[in-house]
Amino acid sequence: SGTAPFAFSIYFFESPASPEFLIAYAPGNEPLAQASSATIGLQASSSGPAATFSFNQQVITSTTRLVPICNTDITYQGRLTDASGPISGTADLTFTYLNATGATVGATIPRPATPVANGLFTVTLPAPDPAALAGAGVQIRITANGVTLTPDQPLTPAPFANFAQFAQTVPWSGVTGAPLSSSAGNVGINTTTPEQRLTVNGSMQLLTGTSAAPTSLAFGTVGDGIGGADNTDLMAFRRVNIAANRSELRLIIGDDPTADPAAADFFSIGAAPGGTWTPVIGFRSDGLASKPGGGTWAAISDPRTKHDIAPLSGALDLLLSLRGYSFFYNDNEVTKGRALPGRQIGLMADEVERVFPDWVSRDGDGIRMVTERGTTALTVEALRELRDEKDRQIDALQADLARRDADLAAQQRQINDLLTRLERLESAGKP
Repeated sequence: SGTAPFAFSIYFFESPASPEFLIAYAPGNEPLAQASSATIGLQASSSGPAATFSFNQQVITSTTRLVPICNTDITYQGRLTDASGPISGTADLTFTYLNATGATVGATIPRPATPVANGLFTVTLPAPDPAALAGAGVQIRITANGVTLTPDQPLTPAPFANFAQFAQTVPWSGVTGAPLSSSAGNVGINTTTPEQRLTVNGSMQLLTGTSAAPTSLAFGTVGDGIGGADNTDLMAFRRVNIAANRSELRLIIGDDPTADPAAADFFSIGAAPGGTWTPVIGFRSDGLASKPGGGTWAAISDPRTKHDIAPLSGALDLLLSLRGYSFFYNDNEVTKGRALPGRQIGLMADEVERVFPDWVSRDGDGIRMVTERGTTALTVEALRELRDEKDRQIDALQADLARRDADLAAQQRQINDLLTRLERLESAGKP
């Protein structure tokens, strides 16, 4: 008791001969009225790491056991659901600490209008008195909008470190209780045999960033995302939430939306037989897609997969009701990469929509797009109708020619008869 200049140190160790950590406090000649456990942030306990106290380099207590005093807030996360699934919106929550006997500790803590997103919520609660919660079976009772949730949730201790001076030197093999392993410099999560620098056995999640700082799964150096990227071409997957209930998964293929083969960038799908890369399908950064043989993409067409099959009719008239045009796309559409520069040929979507409405769709801005479907079948039937029409015309012409030939033959016979009669008359009138 009383006051005096002091310095004290605390050694934590598994055995007195090998101290593990040192906490030293030496404020010079600053007086201290009483060196209590609260003053140094420690409290005696029957379990926990061992410690020795010294005062001005003299050991003043015997070896004892210590536990840290709780002096920070608690972050609690939970999930709310009802019969229809996860709840979203806000909820009026309350939290009550219970000790090992089930008695209430402290006042109930209200958290009104707590945001809840897809059932998940997070709140910060003041820490309870550790002495009042001593012993096992400590729990917290929660109510949501006046309804008590069951069962009460247990509170368990979790070790933490404000600063780990030598964590970088700890081998992965020395880490226990974590789903990490290492082998030949490779790190595995939930696997003990990682084959690559990082091997994950299970699902992975990449959270969505913001428009100002998007989150990407990049391949190669990112740099500034433009010229500073690997080979000056950023290659990455990126999720973008455009608007409410409108999302995109973007594949960024470099920064050159051009058809110039010297600058264009590609996303390729292929195989590696014998370890040799063989591209099969290619997507170029200017929008060109290619595959062996070209043509349209395959569509299921087995008659066993279809019903209500009926022949097409009027295909020729349908196709001839469309009109082809030449045109240039607006500059802003070319700049956005949605159209090609230069003179193009094609159809007008509003005209197509009147004839083939299933060919026309709209993007998020209401701009019409045309996707031709069943063009081959329409062309085949249109050609068949054209041939049938021409065959009928030819048959009619041939019938008409046959009639004319018959008429000519009859006329020729009449002429021949007249000539014969004329010859007879001339013979009869000679002297």
